[in-house]
Amino acid sequence: LQSLGFAHVVSATTGDAALRAVQQRRFSVVFLDLGLPDVDGFEVARRLRGVPGPQPVVVCVSGSADADVAGRARDAGMDACFSKPLTRDCILARVLPLLQ
Repeated sequence: LQSLGFAHVVSATTGDAALRAVQQRRFSVVFLDLGLPDVDGFEVARRLRGVPGPQPVVVCVSGSADADVAGRARDAGMDACFSKPLTRDCILARVLPLLQ
């Protein structure tokens, strides 16, 4: 991600850690895995949308980004949903335009 111009890249292994990170620093984009060990990515997105201040683009990353998962992601407040692995080309073509 840093090679694509993202200055601050933080990895969080739990939903609670991701929420703490977003409360401490402003991010332009948050990539959320749905299979977090403590809280699923849908719930993290809902909570993230409740954090006051400027909102990041929230991208769902799932092993299966079928229509059901994509719909649930939208309902949770995510801006996009992609299947793993999330490639550099996908980020360039489909995620970066969401930041404009």
